[in-house]
Amino acid sequence: MAGVLANPSPAAAAAPGTPTAANAVAGRRAILVSWTAPAGGAGHYVAAAGGQTCATASTSCSIPNLTANQAYTPTVMACTSATLTDNTECSAAVNATSATPGPPGTPGAPSTATPPR
Repeated sequence: MAGVLANPSPAAAAAPGTPTAANAVAGRRAILVSWTAPAGGAGHYVAAAGGQTCATASTSCSIPNLTANQAYTPTVMACTSATLTDNTECSAAVNATSATPGPPGTPGAPSTATPPR
């Protein structure tokens, strides 16, 4: 029909900036990753290492279930939302510092501390 305008498709959300100052600290079979948010922030962040991920709205998270005594270099991406079907709404991945998780603790192991008198 002449004179009828179609509604344009909504524009895709632009990916946020890349996080900076990514740092990793080893734990027991896990790595705690922290970073500085990009200018303008992001709705969601994803950190990954060794095929495991953690996702959060804050600027740190713990990547679980890693192999002890193996070095990992986690990556972090800033994303527009938590409900992504792919990474098109995410920033480029940035590498964090490397970390090597330790073994898990032994449950029920006796304490070696001297009891108070």
